[in-house]
Order: sequence, then C-alpha cells, then structure tokens
Amino acid sequence: MDGIKGHPLPVLFVLGILSHLAVFIRIKPMVQGPAVALALLIAPSIIFVTLRYLTTTGLYSAATATTIWYGSYIAGVLVSMLAYRTFFHRLRHYPGSRLASLTQFHHVWNTKDRIDHYSYIDKLHKQYGDFVRIGPNLLSIADPAIVNIVYGPTTKFTKSDWYDAFTASALRSYDSRIAKHTQKLIQQLRRRVGTTVNAQEWIGFFAFDVMGDLAFGRTFEALELGKSHWFIDTIREGGLPIGLFGTTPWLLECVIRLPLPPSINPIVKLMNHSGNLVAERKRSNPAEEDVMSHILEAGEFFENSRAEESLLTSDARLLVVAGSDTTASTLTHVIYYIARDPTLATNLRAELAENNLRNDHSLTITSLAHLPFLNAVINEALRLHPPVPGGTYRSSPPGGIKVAGNFIPEGCVVLAPQYTIQRSSKAFTQPHDFIPERWTTRPELIRDKNAFFPFSLGRHGCIGKQLAYNEMRSVISRLVLEFDVAFAEGEDGRRLLEETQDRFTMGVAGLDLVFRERKA
Repeated sequence: MDGIKGHPLPVLFVLGILSHLAVFIRIKPMVQGPAVALALLIAPSIIFVTLRYLTTTGLYSAATATTIWYGSYIAGVLVSMLAYRTFFHRLRHYPGSRLASLTQFHHVWNTKDRIDHYSYIDKLHKQYGDFVRIGPNLLSIADPAIVNIVYGPTTKFTKSDWYDAFTASALRSYDSRIAKHTQKLIQQLRRRVGTTVNAQEWIGFFAFDVMGDLAFGRTFEALELGKSHWFIDTIREGGLPIGLFGTTPWLLECVIRLPLPPSINPIVKLMNHSGNLVAERKRSNPAEEDVMSHILEAGEFFENSRAEESLLTSDARLLVVAGSDTTASTLTHVIYYIARDPTLATNLRAELAENNLRNDHSLTITSLAHLPFLNAVINEALRLHPPVPGGTYRSSPPGGIKVAGNFIPEGCVVLAPQYTIQRSSKAFTQPHDFIPERWTTRPELIRDKNAFFPFSLGRHGCIGKQLAYNEMRSVISRLVLEFDVAFAEGEDGRRLLEETQDRFTMGVAGLDLVFRERKA
C-alpha cells in the first residue's frame, strides 16, 4: 500500500495480549472503565487520521490499514481475555454457563426480553446449585449463609450512613402526611366501587405522592388527577436500562457520562427537574416537617456549593425512587393475596377489632405498629416478593471470604439474590407458599430467620424501612375495613406474578381488581 511498509500484525497482536495482562485486567470498571472504553472507541480514528494526513497514505489504504492493525490489536486483547477467564480466573472452578464465564453480555442477552434478572438467576440456581458464576467476575450465592457474612454485624463490607431523617421521632412527624395520602387513595377507590381498577396503578400513585411530599414538599398530584406524572414515568423508564444492564454497571456509567441533551437522555431531564424541585423546597417553609427538613437541618456536607447541591438533589431523587416502587410492589402483592384468599381480610379485620381499632380516629400509625397478623402479612409478601429481588452487589474483602465451605477470593463481585434466598428450603418450610402464620403462630416454618432480609440488614439496612411499614400498615388496614376485594373478570394474578420486571426495584405488572364497599 502507498505510504505503508507492510503490516506489523504479530507485534500488534502481542501488544493486545500485553495490554490486557498489564492494564485491562487490573482496572476497576466503575472507575477507569468509562475512560478505557472511550480510548478504545477513539483509537481507530486517531490511527486513521495519522496515516491519512501525516503520511502519504491514500484514503482507502489508510482505512484498510486502520481496520487490519486495530483488528489485530483487539484480537490480541480478546484472546488473552477469553483465555484468562476460562483457564486462570479465580472463579473458574464455580459452575455456570461457559458463555457467562466469558462475557457478562451473556446475562444481558438472556434477560433482554422480559427484564427478569431475578427469575433468570433463580433458574440458574435451580440448575447449578447455590453457587453459580453468572459473569466473568460475578458469583451469585443463594445459600442463606451468605446473608450474615455480607450483612451481619461482623461483616467487613461498609456502607455509609445517611443523616438522621428516619429516626423514631422524625417518623412520627410524617404520620399525618401518610394518613392524608391514604385517605386520598381510599376516596378515589370509593368513586370506582364496582368497576375494574388497576390496583397496581393506584397504589403506585399513592407511593409516589407520599415520597414526593416527603422529599420535595409537594406531591406529583397523581392521586388527585388519577394519572401518572412525567417525572414518575421517567423514573420508571430510566429503570429499564438499569434492569437490563445492571450486571454491567460500567456500561451504564459510560451512557450517563455521554454529553447528550435532555430530550435524548431522560436521566439528564430527571436530574434537572430534581434540582429544580430541591431548590423550590429550600425556598419554602412547610408547616409540617418532611425528610428534607431533617436533611437541611443537618448542615452542609461539602464546602463546595455545587457539590452540596448535587448531593441534596441525588438524595432527594434516591428517596423518591427507593421509597416508592418498593412500597408499591409490596402493597400490590399484599392486595393480590387478599383478593385470592378473602380469609386474609377476615383475619385482619378480626385483629383490628380485637384491638378496638375502627375506621375512625382510633386507626393511627402508632396503633397499627405492633399488630402481629398485619405485620405477618406484610412480611410474608416481602419474603416472597422482595422489593429488590435480584439483590445488591458487594466486592469480596481482602483475604477473601468463606461461605458454606466455599472460598470466595478477594476482589470478586458477590451477589446475594433475595428472591432466591428467601425462597430457599434451607431457610423456610414450604418456601413457595404464602403462609403469614410462619411469623406468628407457626414459627417452626422458619428455619433460618437471617435469610429474611428484604430491606437488607444491620448497617446495610434500608433507612426507610419503618417508613415503608407505616405506609403499608395504613393502606392495608383502611382497605380491608372499607372494601371487599376480588379479582376482576378475566384476572387471576398471573400477569403480576409472571410479567413483573426487575428494574433493580420491582417494576410491578398490572392487577385488575374490583372493590366493593363493605356494609358492616
């Protein structure tokens, strides 16, 4: 070719191998990954421009040489990478699909149609056992023993604390807001008595309005208007790529960093609107305390004002996302079980009556807090349908860890899938059956209580756990006192159980019900 004296293909191939062994194998994907990915993307352009304009190489020859040279280098990288992951990786002895050990995109491919990360992992555990390699450096562990090791009091894993906005005294100040939105939900359902109602939709309106009120001092008006808000829709749309590419977080980080306009990148639009809502909340002085009241009272965390604003905005946005879909998911499943088995509602009403709780001022957040059967129903729904079903990712600590006789080397990513663990026969008798009594009168049905961790445990636990319980107790008690609940014509709950998506939190499918006003 003009201007090019042969092709140094063997040298480039070896250079690719050395690059993998010396650089790529050692990087932290979430930290250096985006920069490395960008470098690999722009490298061909640099080679082409260099050949075309700094030598006498023609256009066609420069393009051909760039393709062959860069292809040789990438081939070296890939051969080294695949050989290492197959024959030398520290997780090579664990069972799993061969393709999964070679690339994380195998997992993405197999969950792309249904966005069912949690159920796909559950199937893998049924096929391979409690320890499954689901990615080159990702190990899913379904043995209940992993829970205490990762989340217990002596764990070596750390997680930062988040202010004091969820203390007992702070939670009491939110009671009136929860009661207010519960009443709005009940009023809307009264207007629809005898008609088909998508319960999942209305429960979602309730959950988002509560968290919008607590985070920003204003609701999304979903309950009042009977329709979703674009902010809610954007949150849910943004959850789809998280559900699909959750096992490749470095890729998500690359996409987030792309300088795309808000019209193309909805995450940017979401962040901008969150910032506006936080700024508006800071200018107001609400009559009732909300979560933001306590966060603002805690004082500045950063000296840099831009960093402080970013922290407040991300905290508020996380509060809405984490506190809404999680509550909505559990509530929807509880109502499903009530519609499927009316004796649940009968037993709940009996417990309320025994405690002199009626559909009046006696029904308070405080009075509902310690009702055994009400809490048991909620716990059983949380066990079978945890709000974060696929679990969270943790890196194994220095020196590695030992789980149920299996050694996990340091630096590996470990996943404890809540959906699978909380249905483990090692931890629960009749693990797939909805039996609230296992939390009250039949404790023998629980073999390992540590395996129940829907909100995580210890210092890793969800700080909004009690707030979520307060919301759920309020709604469930009002619903069973106000209505008889039944499946709408053609509904059997299968859609909810089989089409719910894993978007990190549950993307709950629809549930058509009929609410009939009780005369008692």
